[in-house]
Amino acid sequence: MVLDIKFSVNDLGYKSQSGIFSTVDLFFGAATLGLIESNFFAETLLVEFVGTKADLLAARTFSLVW
Repeated sequence: MVLDIKFSVNDLGYKSQSGIFSTVDLFFGAATLGLIESNFFAETLLVEFVGTKADLLAARTFSLVW
């Protein structure tokens, strides 16, 4: 979703259009949000992998002792 915002300040005689800046801001905001979500997903997978590896190692050690 791209949001195009245009505004003007008539009190000072200054006109500005910030459509490009808001689009870039929203783009990088979405990219940052995606990066955070992907980092969280990668960390979750890493924790699950380490936990599974520890469980397998414990089961293997227990089977050798048993």
